[in-house]
Amino acid sequence: MLRRRVRKARTVMHRKVEDVRVSLRAPLQRIASVAAFGPARSNRTVTENLHEGTKDWRRTKGVRAANDVDQQINAYASATSVNVGDSITFHATVADARPYRVAIHRLGHYDGAGARRLVESPELTGTVQNAPSIDADTGMVSCDWTAGWTLDVPDDWTSGLYLAVFTSASGWRCFTPFVVRDDERRARLCVILPFSTYQADNMWPRKDELGRSLDYGYDVYEGTKVRRLFTHRAMRVSFDRPYDGDGLPAQLALDHSFIRWAEREGYDLTYATSVDLHTGRIDPTKYAGLVFPGHDEYWSGAMRDAAEAAVTAGTSLAFLTANNVHWHVRLEPAPDGRPNRVVTCYKTPADPAPEAPGATTAWRIKSPGPYRTEQALLGVQHLRSTKEVAPLVIRSADHWFWDGTGLSNGDKIDNLVTGEADGHVTAVAKPAFAHHAILAASPFTDRGNNYTQNTSLGEFRDGTIVFAAGVLNWPLALGDDGTADPRIQRATRNLLDRILRRRLMFHQRSEQHRQSTRRLAVAAASPAARARAGASTAPAQARPNPSNPTDAENRLAGAPNWRKAQGVRAANDIAQQINAYASATSVNVGESISFHATVAGAQPYRIAIHRLGHYDGAGARLMTESPELTGSVQPPPSIDPDNGMITCDWTPGWTLEVPQDWVSGTYMAVFTSAAGWRCFTPFVVRQDERRAQLCVVMSFTTYQAYNFWPLDGIRGKNLYYGFEPGQPGRQDHTRRAHQVSFDRPYHRDGIPSRFDFDLDFIQWAEREGYDLVYASSIDLHLGRIDPTKYAGLVFPGHDEYWSGAMRDAAEAAVTAGTSLAFLTANNVYWHVRIGAASDGRPDRVVTCYKGEVGLDPNPDERGATVQFRVARPGPGDAEQRLLGVQYNGIIPAPVPLVVAQADHWFWAGTGVADGDEIEGMVGGEADGVDSRHPTPEGVSQTILSRSPYQLRNGTDLIQNTSVYETPNGAIVFAAGSLDWPAGLNRPERVDQRIQRATANVLNAIVRAKKPKRLSLWR
Repeated sequence: MLRRRVRKARTVMHRKVEDVRVSLRAPLQRIASVAAFGPARSNRTVTENLHEGTKDWRRTKGVRAANDVDQQINAYASATSVNVGDSITFHATVADARPYRVAIHRLGHYDGAGARRLVESPELTGTVQNAPSIDADTGMVSCDWTAGWTLDVPDDWTSGLYLAVFTSASGWRCFTPFVVRDDERRARLCVILPFSTYQADNMWPRKDELGRSLDYGYDVYEGTKVRRLFTHRAMRVSFDRPYDGDGLPAQLALDHSFIRWAEREGYDLTYATSVDLHTGRIDPTKYAGLVFPGHDEYWSGAMRDAAEAAVTAGTSLAFLTANNVHWHVRLEPAPDGRPNRVVTCYKTPADPAPEAPGATTAWRIKSPGPYRTEQALLGVQHLRSTKEVAPLVIRSADHWFWDGTGLSNGDKIDNLVTGEADGHVTAVAKPAFAHHAILAASPFTDRGNNYTQNTSLGEFRDGTIVFAAGVLNWPLALGDDGTADPRIQRATRNLLDRILRRRLMFHQRSEQHRQSTRRLAVAAASPAARARAGASTAPAQARPNPSNPTDAENRLAGAPNWRKAQGVRAANDIAQQINAYASATSVNVGESISFHATVAGAQPYRIAIHRLGHYDGAGARLMTESPELTGSVQPPPSIDPDNGMITCDWTPGWTLEVPQDWVSGTYMAVFTSAAGWRCFTPFVVRQDERRAQLCVVMSFTTYQAYNFWPLDGIRGKNLYYGFEPGQPGRQDHTRRAHQVSFDRPYHRDGIPSRFDFDLDFIQWAEREGYDLVYASSIDLHLGRIDPTKYAGLVFPGHDEYWSGAMRDAAEAAVTAGTSLAFLTANNVYWHVRIGAASDGRPDRVVTCYKGEVGLDPNPDERGATVQFRVARPGPGDAEQRLLGVQYNGIIPAPVPLVVAQADHWFWAGTGVADGDEIEGMVGGEADGVDSRHPTPEGVSQTILSRSPYQLRNGTDLIQNTSVYETPNGAIVFAAGSLDWPAGLNRPERVDQRIQRATANVLNAIVRAKKPKRLSLWR
């Protein structure tokens, strides 16, 4: 018997030792996996959790939980969060006026203890505080209690979720949560705790008719009976009151479950609250991702804007529950002026004082509501609150999210779908994900109705991730108690690790860019010198001109915050905090361009002018800034009832005189209001007299064709869609515009749709040192581009909408021996007319009737404004005759580019062989050879890829990359994939084979035709 006990004790001991090894191994592996992410720094979260925990932080022998009926001891804090080095004050009422103490605990893992005690107050004098007040109009319950103790937070405390634990001399205990921030520290992930939702659900005090939350209020009937009624709810709730029950918010268990798991796993974390997200204290550029672990239902407009700005900045979002971002709220000051102490949400009654972006009701409600569905951010939205319990049913089991879980499609994880559930609603807009995966499709029933829950994961083209679990209890499955599920734990690790790797790869590739040896100076050197420098010894491009203004420009210091800056939020075209447009798509040096802006609240604003380029990875350089300008609310746009054209007639706010010494390029006017809202307007600065190796043509006609401003679900139109009357947000092809105007901003923050393709090329080409000038598609239309000055014209982005004059100019360039390079797909597809505005200003309107050819009332000599390939009365001149390939389909999900003709000079130095696959490079839209239409005549054409893909309807097609050479030496290249530029520069998408092949074609173009030089002997 004794031996058996000893053996059992040893077995238990060995298991505990192994458990310790495993628990230590996970943090160490996590640290190693992210060690290269940015500058090396210690993981304070791991270090903190090595301390001994305090197991009795919640329950202690002889101490009872207080409640909000008898109020033995109740308390609240002066703030939801406090930065290290600052102070926070606590206010308590003690029923018997006996002494009490406050112990401060940090929640974490702490080897299973769940918390660690950091400090305790001295013995404090208890008092019975005044009864709360209740506002008769809004039902807001608030306390005006004297302060009991102020905590000065030491500088060395680790950011986290903290609990103030109040214990009275009579043995009663209550709690108050708060967050300790570390605003200066960078971390891998920022955990945002939903204090606005904690307060919205707070029913304190749950007695008589006082208790009110934003959901319910108490009603006393038949003398003593009490019931909760929605109609008795508050419209405003105050942080100046305790939380109900023992002071722990009802949903805090979800957050704590995630915190225990994530800190055990060794993730490098910092913490903030939803109020911090609202106030702009969270700089998303410091983190790979923002994690919303708990139920986060109540969001202000500033919170929503900050989250969307984070995604724009490349910071991922992970929502680990359901029913998030559902109610629009305002955060308002207390009656004494202390900011952000009141949460306002009127819900069904009319909001008496709505502010942008709309009344305080559900985000999905049309005007006067915000009408910004949560699905437009999350990819799913709230379906139903349910008391039923159903399993999570797995879908897309081959997705990386489920790697290592052992799950197959249709497998079930029990008990996860309950409480709240989200789903993807096909009739509602979702984010512009490059890839969107539905990871679970779980049937459930509530009150006799059938629904399907969805878990969603979307990835943008730059790799930024937005995840929504779509079930309320996901964090509980992470816990280390009986609710834990190893499959959910593994999937969540996959998610967070992918978010970290995405940012890690960004940093690594930025370093690779800085260390690149493929600059032209190296490429032009001897083979031996180039080999010493680590460059390929394949034939290089011709030596650049001794004076290369583009290269010299990129040696100047850049401005990395041109697109995002701390405390500045991205404006949108619903609230129109600040929206603007330019008087022209391009301007020559020495000439002027004007900007027209509307500013909500008529606040002052400034305009900063940036030139886009590489600039050692900064991406842009600040060239000049306007003085402070007087903002105004400009008139609403006009909508032509016949053709749907939306036009603004706004007074100009500022005119830029472009200096003669500015270098041609794509420029961005960045508008920032005094309230911290930012929008953008692109334009090109030309140098009409300068010769260069290559002329980059920016696709402004296509930008405008896709422009949906104002994207408000009601008025917006582009050449694809309008909104169906009476059905806000429902896009209808038959309601599209036939004409679009440059006299309006671009939708959302003003950066045109698919502009990032152009930006990818610009940053890569200017890093590589090519001698470039820039123009717009309008300049090509007007004949401002003299092809004899350049070896080639490069069309870097999606260039779908072409006038007859643009097509003529491109064909004339090839005839003159100037090459063309089209770096995406679906180019030269729609024939358009470019005409004057109603006041006669030329080239401000793009017309394209599409549909049946008879719709166009005024076809020009080229034909009706339909596809170029459509026979008369269409142009009857398929794009394939110019490009060598033509548009053949939309790709549901990226597929590999399959290499063909690997011995062609195009693939030289890439190391590829026929049949090799370049993963994910055929995406978005594809081109291919179409035997029904003519190809270029008298040329030598090579098909460089043959990539199979399938349309959504199951049709099998082949994508082709093409290059052909004319007898006069011109080269015409067509990438045939919309995603090609992403392979040049986009983090997580960069591919050295695509970079090298693109360099090969541009170098061949430069070598084929050197630009004519001016001569003193002419």
